[in-house]
Amino acid sequence: MRSDTPLLTQADDEGGTPQGIVPMRRWLPQAGNPTRPSCGRPFATAPVSCYTAMKPKSLSENLIFGYFLYRRKYPMETQKAEIDDNFRIPDALWEHTKALLPVEPPKPKGGRPRNDDRHMLDAVFSVLRTGIQWKALPRCLGAGSSVHDRLQAWRKAGVFRAMWAAGLLAYDGATGIDWAWQAMDGAMTKAPLGGMGTGPNPTDRAKRGTKRCVLTEGKGVPLAVVVDGANRNDMKMTAATLDAIVVDRPEPTLDTPPHLA
Repeated sequence: MRSDTPLLTQADDEGGTPQGIVPMRRWLPQAGNPTRPSCGRPFATAPVSCYTAMKPKSLSENLIFGYFLYRRKYPMETQKAEIDDNFRIPDALWEHTKALLPVEPPKPKGGRPRNDDRHMLDAVFSVLRTGIQWKALPRCLGAGSSVHDRLQAWRKAGVFRAMWAAGLLAYDGATGIDWAWQAMDGAMTKAPLGGMGTGPNPTDRAKRGTKRCVLTEGKGVPLAVVVDGANRNDMKMTAATLDAIVVDRPEPTLDTPPHLA
């Protein structure tokens, strides 16, 4: 597209509702600073008529002005709308989980109030369900950095391991864990940022990666997981994976000997 016919966002003077993107010829220059509304007021408070009186000179300026027009009509506060309940933890699960969360640490010097645990757990669950980036987390669930910090704090406190064990015990009481047959397998994944627990991947030109070894019961419910470098042999991870089962394993008998595939 020619530089003298940039895209401009049309907006009415009353509501500032974007009416679409249409090509317009370059506006004539005006006196004053062309990067501010003609009324001289800040972008956040200037009326829409100030935006439409601006004189952009390039496509990038048009895109910036279009963004301000959009934010004038739809401010950041409107992004705090509630998300669907399918991306939150169910109430029944929360009742079993809240007892496993650590107590809030004291704040002798005061400070900002701590974010609600249910709110933070909803945010973690939403990231796991959708696979979105932390920075893309909807603001109605909290800041991505705050949610990630709470996730790391809970991980260090063993919250998720306790949740896993509690879920297995509930499953064992309702259905029963099939200890007769267990299956173990490993999978290698990329780890471009490296770090501890990574190693050269023998199937990916020695790039950094990890290997996850998972043990499941007869119906496929996971019992244990161990993470090591991608170059770690499966045989050397077998003992560690069996020792990592998060619930007590019953003693084998002659009538019901355990099997491992």
